[in-house]
Amino acid sequence: MSRKTLEIESTGSREDQAIEWLVRLRRPELDPEDAASFAAWLQNDPGNPAAFDRAAALWELAGNLPARRDTGVQPAQIDPVRVDQRFKSRIGRTGWALAATVLAAIAGLQIFNSADVYQTLEGEQQVISLEDGTRVWLNTDSKVLVDIGSSGPRSVTLEHGEAFFDVQRDTGRPFHVHSASGSVEVLGTRFNVWEHNASVAVDVESGKVRVFTKDQKRHVDLVEGQGALSDPAAEDLNVGTARRLESWRHGRIVYDSVPLDEVVQDLDRYLPGSIALADEKLGGIEVSAVLRLEDREAMLTALTTSLGLGWSEVPGGLRLISVAP
Repeated sequence: MSRKTLEIESTGSREDQAIEWLVRLRRPELDPEDAASFAAWLQNDPGNPAAFDRAAALWELAGNLPARRDTGVQPAQIDPVRVDQRFKSRIGRTGWALAATVLAAIAGLQIFNSADVYQTLEGEQQVISLEDGTRVWLNTDSKVLVDIGSSGPRSVTLEHGEAFFDVQRDTGRPFHVHSASGSVEVLGTRFNVWEHNASVAVDVESGKVRVFTKDQKRHVDLVEGQGALSDPAAEDLNVGTARRLESWRHGRIVYDSVPLDEVVQDLDRYLPGSIALADEKLGGIEVSAVLRLEDREAMLTALTTSLGLGWSEVPGGLRLISVAP
């Protein structure tokens, strides 16, 4: 095993190593030693291919890449024969598929260089006007990568968090929203996308939306008032009533029979510090409430009081929810 491989393997978590390999493989020229080291890294630990897959999924590299915007950047010069020989002899079927998608991105798509990045901090919200006339509302602690351009499909990657889209209709240019847990395709409509807990929730306010599973093998078509939640365990989509349309964009959060532990995870995005339950048994309490965002400190008090609970702040900025004395 080469010294270069050992340097990457000996530092950082598996996920950090996967990201480092993504960065290394984006270099203008593919170093033969890098190709061999990457193959060896994939083989070295059974968990490495999955970690690399998770890193690559941020941009939906496996068949869901957005169209490349003309940035004037020349594609990397890669010899397919040399790469094929270096990689196929060292990695299995899954590892080779992952490597091939990354190399395809390096060779011609340049998605890392073409996307505009928009991000909100904890407790912040933002409205974005895109060049095609589409408007995007970003909820707290959210990040999107936007690649619209002037021709071809329009693409947004929701890296994390939540966004509402009012898409300008263009029958010749479908609009795609990608996430690590699934993707959406529309022509012109209004809908909400929330990426959380390795799932993606899509709610439609108007128009028609097609939602795909992460592996693209299944899809459902949603119309006004419908919603879908991806099931990562079953790689399927559960269709129901839209639940998050008239909420955060209008200064409030609505919960309808939602377990308290999920509510706590959601509120954690809006408030500074962290929120936790003193007893995990409290997590099963069902919450039906409307909380106002304009007074975020009072929000937690209103929630806990309605449930007969209380909260206290402990050192380190942690807000601990417990049974009221």
